[in-house]
Amino acid sequence: MKHLSTVLFALLLTNISLAAAGYDWASAPDPLVELSEEEQKEHSVYLKDFNKIVLSYNDKTGALEQRTIRHYIVRVNTTKGIERFNQVYIGVDEARLIEAKARVIRKDGKVSELNKSAIRESTESESGVPYKYFAVEGAEEGCNIEVLYIVEKSPSLNGVRENVQAGSLIKDYHFELVSPANLFWGFRLYNELPEIEHDTTDKKINRYVLKVQDIQPLYDEKYTFSDINKKFLVYRLEANVANRMTNLTSFVDVSNNIYQNMTGPLGKTGLKQYAALVKTLQLKDGDVLGNVRKLENYMKQNYQVVENGQPSFNSADFLLENKVGNENAFHRLFIHFLKDQKIPFEIGMTCDRSENIFDASFEAYYVLRNFFLYLPGEDTYIAPAEMDSRVGFLPALWTDNYGLFIRPVSLGGVVKGVGKVNYIPAKPSADSEDKLDIKLTISDDFSKVNARVHKEATGYIAYLQPYYYMVPADGQKKLIEELVKIGGQEDVVKSYEVKNYQVEDVFVKPFTISAEVESANLMEKAGNKYIFKIGSVIGQQVEMYQERERVQPIQVGFTHDYYRDIQLEIPDGYRVKNYENLARDIRYDKDGKDVFGWVSTVKQENNKLIISIKEYYDFTSLPVDVYEVFESVVNAAADFYESSIQLEKI
Repeated sequence: MKHLSTVLFALLLTNISLAAAGYDWASAPDPLVELSEEEQKEHSVYLKDFNKIVLSYNDKTGALEQRTIRHYIVRVNTTKGIERFNQVYIGVDEARLIEAKARVIRKDGKVSELNKSAIRESTESESGVPYKYFAVEGAEEGCNIEVLYIVEKSPSLNGVRENVQAGSLIKDYHFELVSPANLFWGFRLYNELPEIEHDTTDKKINRYVLKVQDIQPLYDEKYTFSDINKKFLVYRLEANVANRMTNLTSFVDVSNNIYQNMTGPLGKTGLKQYAALVKTLQLKDGDVLGNVRKLENYMKQNYQVVENGQPSFNSADFLLENKVGNENAFHRLFIHFLKDQKIPFEIGMTCDRSENIFDASFEAYYVLRNFFLYLPGEDTYIAPAEMDSRVGFLPALWTDNYGLFIRPVSLGGVVKGVGKVNYIPAKPSADSEDKLDIKLTISDDFSKVNARVHKEATGYIAYLQPYYYMVPADGQKKLIEELVKIGGQEDVVKSYEVKNYQVEDVFVKPFTISAEVESANLMEKAGNKYIFKIGSVIGQQVEMYQERERVQPIQVGFTHDYYRDIQLEIPDGYRVKNYENLARDIRYDKDGKDVFGWVSTVKQENNKLIISIKEYYDFTSLPVDVYEVFESVVNAAADFYESSIQLEKI
């Protein structure tokens, strides 16, 4: 990586004091403006959303510093709108809160301001990131809530995302970045944002401005990833003309840094413990995938991943000694194994595609979030620190995505990491299947239904498989009973058997459940007929109905298939009526290939009613114009769940 210290400290062409970040609201708030009839229907409306980043060199140290200013005024029209905005949270991880204030402007013109003694500090429970927060008191329907805060911190130079769109209408949006004139920035804008304006009026600074009016809210919709569909921008430092340095944010530079950081040698004690580990694994010569699986399974069964940034927890030596470490320790130990076993590998970095876009044409480090390993000789992937992942199955949302692949290259006897952006393909739907086979018989008095249930799940659908062996016996029983009940919570699970749940079985063998179930909730007497709620046996299904016109594309975590075979033994002296409407065929194909669909067939053979269903989703993303067909397929499953047949005495 080019020396960013040089970028930041050398040959300062200008010196903007942090005081230039001074910003304040008007001493007297503006009177409440009238909203349109449509705007009044919204729970909340941003009248103003002002975001400014000011970068300047410190007068004494020469270090580049940053102040971030956020100022917004929001009209809250409903109780839900008040609940959304009456708490303010400000992240202060490695940052300092310079200013925070808020006021409420009521409909009668009265103004109440925040008492700064009410500002509290806490820590996010999972990530440990600190934040400050306060309540906005006195809000009522139809009032304005106005908030201003300024945060000071070290700048991020190599890729920062700024969200522009929100869950509320934004009438007036303003983003601005101001920096010394020697620093030039690159921007990429997503989801139909206009180009950013580079204002060079003041020769002492570089100023970049984006102004947008009437940004419509992005509402929550099922089967989509709103985080990547909303309007947002990404910026990065591209050049410092003071020292003629360009291409300052480059995957080429960061690749070698990552490689060197992750491939250091073990210490003396670590080498001894590593040798004992390898002996325990009982590796087989030439069985690359088998040996890699043995290490992965051993680590995920015997070592614990923790979120701890202390230097010791980064170390593979510490992991070997204490059986605990952070993700970096897991990665380093796995890499040491691959090098020791002379297995060619590449280090990979990517992001969760439901949260961020890995843009291969705009290099930015913020997408380098998730670590994996690629074995080119086997064309397979490993996520060493992800407990629900195994060889060949990266976390699903890392696939169908791009990633930075870093391979070792020897140059003059020195090994360096060389990076290249490549595509990470999704697994085919056949690798993640849920198969359900149910054989149903009715008791002589028609009071109960007995079922032999057999379930098999593979790949990503087998979400229990990586964890089942760790669950206590009573917890296992509860989980399985929830999965095999066919008529409701009152069902009696008379027996069950689970197979292929040991650590070595994960994503290698199908996770299998066989059970005997008795249900008193599937039959209803109606005169001289019985109503059999046969659809209930597949379990409750998602139902799709849009109150608003669909806006976002269809996006799912992974491709997958469902197969359901249902066989009902028809009691002697009875016949089945109205079963023909259980057959449906809804498909969407593109370029001659089936993409998704619901196909159910039904037939009667002697005294058996046989229903076969295939529901399949062989895609991860489709445009919004396909939504109506997709909705009909999802609802076909929901409709089947609600379906019944009649048993009539002959």
